[in-house]
Amino acid sequence: MTVRTGSGEKEQRVTTGVRGDQYVQVKEGLTAGDRVVVGQVGSGGFPDGSWPEG
Repeated sequence: MTVRTGSGEKEQRVTTGVRGDQYVQVKEGLTAGDRVVVGQVGSGGFPDGSWPEG
C-alpha cells in the first residue's frame, strides 16, 4: 500500500484481515495518522485485479 510522507510517498507492507465489497481491514503496518494514497476506482469496482493479496 502507498503511504504519503512529509517528503513524498513510500510503499508500506501491511497485513490484511476481513474483506468486504468496499473495504479491507488492515491489521498491521499502519499507525494512526498515516495517510494512505487511494487510486481511482475503475469500472471493475473495488477491489479490482490490482489489489494485493494479504
